[in-house]
Formats: sequence, C-alpha cells, structure tokens
Amino acid sequence: MNGSVALEDGLEIVSAVKEKVDLLSQKVKFASEKEENSYNFSNFLYSYCKRAESIIKNGKLPPSDKEYISKIFEYTKLVDRHFEKTDLLTKFAALIQNFQAEEPSENS
Repeated sequence: MNGSVALEDGLEIVSAVKEKVDLLSQKVKFASEKEENSYNFSNFLYSYCKRAESIIKNGKLPPSDKEYISKIFEYTKLVDRHFEKTDLLTKFAALIQNFQAEEPSENS
C-alpha cells in the first residue's frame, strides 16, 4: 500500500478492492481451461478497454458496458490511490467522458 495506513484502514481498503475484483471478474468468460489458468485481471482490463474504445469509435456502447466501465473506473481509483499508479485510471476516465459526451444533455 502507498504510505502509512492503520491496520484496520488497510484491511478495509484491501477488502473493498478484493470485493470489486470479484464482482468485475464475474463478467470474464474463458474459452478454455488453459486461458482460465493464465488469467490476469489487469490484462483483461486493458483488453476490455481496447474493445470498448473500438465500439465507441464504430457505434454506441450498450448500457451494460457503460455500467461495467463505471465500476472498473471505481476500482482503478482505489488501486491508483492506495496501491500503485495505473494508467488504467485515465483510460477508463476517457471512456466515461466519451460515452457521456454521446448522451443528450438534460438542457437540450
């Protein structure tokens, strides 16, 4: 963890991150047992980000993907703040900005 953290606070942070990883990992589908055994959550997030960028470029993200990306963003904020700096934070922030720009504003 970054910096000095009280034990109880540290346990709470780790628990929150683990809970988010478990929740986000439920969306992962494996093509084979070999793929499952070599699974890396961080690699999955990078490939998911590229896929979402491609969808945004060529069309519109489904609401379920928008919700999932928002959850990933919350996870990356925790990791970036408490564990290590990650460029995933800026990548998913940019995705959120892109799909929010697609949505009609309430003032229109």
